[in-house]
Amino acid sequence: MRFRRAACGLAGAAFVLLRTLAAPAPHEPVVVGSEKQLFAGPWAEDGRDGHLVASMRNVTMRTGEAIATGRRVPLPAPGFVVRDGSLHRLYYGAPGVECDYWNQKLHCSLLRYAESDDGVNWRKPSLGLVEWEGSRDNNILFPNDDFPYAVSSVGVNTVFVDPNASGPGDRLKASYKLTPPREPDPDDEMEPLPDGKGKYGFVSSDGIHWTRITGKLGTSGDGGFEPFWDGRIGKYVAYSRVKTFDDPRQVDYYHRVYGERKMGWRARLLRMGRSVSDDFVHWTPEEIVLAPDDVDEANSVAPNRVDFYSLPVIQYTSRVYVAFLSVYSHWKAEIKEDGSLSQFPGRADIQLATSRDGIHWNRSPGRTPFIRLGPQGSFWAGMLFVKRPLPSASDPRLEIYFDGWQKVHNDPTRTGQPVRGVAIARTDGFIMAEAAYTGGELTTKPLVFEGNSLQLNANTGAGGIVQVEIQDQSGRPLEGFKAADADEINGNYLKIAASWRGRPDVSSLAGQPVRLRFVMRDARLYSFQFVR
Repeated sequence: MRFRRAACGLAGAAFVLLRTLAAPAPHEPVVVGSEKQLFAGPWAEDGRDGHLVASMRNVTMRTGEAIATGRRVPLPAPGFVVRDGSLHRLYYGAPGVECDYWNQKLHCSLLRYAESDDGVNWRKPSLGLVEWEGSRDNNILFPNDDFPYAVSSVGVNTVFVDPNASGPGDRLKASYKLTPPREPDPDDEMEPLPDGKGKYGFVSSDGIHWTRITGKLGTSGDGGFEPFWDGRIGKYVAYSRVKTFDDPRQVDYYHRVYGERKMGWRARLLRMGRSVSDDFVHWTPEEIVLAPDDVDEANSVAPNRVDFYSLPVIQYTSRVYVAFLSVYSHWKAEIKEDGSLSQFPGRADIQLATSRDGIHWNRSPGRTPFIRLGPQGSFWAGMLFVKRPLPSASDPRLEIYFDGWQKVHNDPTRTGQPVRGVAIARTDGFIMAEAAYTGGELTTKPLVFEGNSLQLNANTGAGGIVQVEIQDQSGRPLEGFKAADADEINGNYLKIAASWRGRPDVSSLAGQPVRLRFVMRDARLYSFQFVR
């Protein structure tokens, strides 16, 4: 599958997007060590994971699904939640004084803070950082007495615990979007915001007291900006929306269909760019890494059937990245009374993309939603956008906080703020190998591992099974590890050791190329891992 060539308007951006990342040569084994193995592509023509899997029979790669619980976080959205040890920290914007989009006065929106031990029950501690309406008994985090600059609004892009921190003082890092007042109050003694509107970096030791990093973060991406430390390459990495207005296909189409009206914005393309930094301050220009393609636009009359709004990414293992792609869908249009163009249906849900290097991305099998819209009338029936997922405090699943809208993007009655909800995903439950009810099998490429036992994350039907045969590099079953020796696994397990006549020990095979042949019936395999 190919991505279409599109003008970007950003110097040095790569216009031809590669679909796949080259897998090892057929004669070279895949070195997996003791790291967890997930199905992340690239996808071969027959649907298998071309990096890990040599063959499949009656097995299909399918996208998993996170379930929106319907639980609301009873605090304003949008915002950002980060796990710091056992503590959930929530940073969210809340109105200060009454303002509107065109009338941005001082303190229109303030950044507030809440915390929780379980992600369900939240408390708003009295921080005492700034006097507001005659009292310091409030949870206002920013701006505060230590910040001398005038701002109209503060938005949080991200907060994260940095494993690369130089010391306790920058253990946590954040990106705040700061906006100066449109017309500064002449009676106000605060200084103008240095560098103007944009994303500014901050560091903290405790998540409450923050110090600004000198200057504005050098990134031009539009929309969200969620950096993290990528230990594989030893750099900070961030993904953000790149908005350009130079798609000639759209200009031609909309002028031809709707006439010569002022609708140049319809030349807009929303794609996802990647930027890297050595120091969290200086960032490379965004390079386009993910864009809608011909599959997204299949059977569409107008060009640009979908746009990508955001791309929160987690480095799930050292070699697998998972992205939670907000896909905004619109394939109908109408001219409004003011002559502008409105697009429909204007809904957005979440799809997955996976990568083995953070640059070359593979859309999930079938491109089915990972988080679906809610039932009509629910607070996430129209649109939902996610933040970076985090491990749950109470169990090993993933908590995914999302901002849900009951109404669609272009609904003229859509007002107010979204509602923050929570979806729950199975551990490793991104892409599964699903075997038919009547049975199927999957055989890996040759693997070189370290460890004493093989653990599986698998889920069978009541009558389903998983068995593992270990073969040599050429595909011959090894004595003692044949399918006839393999014990049946039946049930739903996040971690269960494969065994052969009651023996789970595979240490005698470590360091030599072996193939795994999974013999399954009515079963789903999510991941496997050799462990010590």
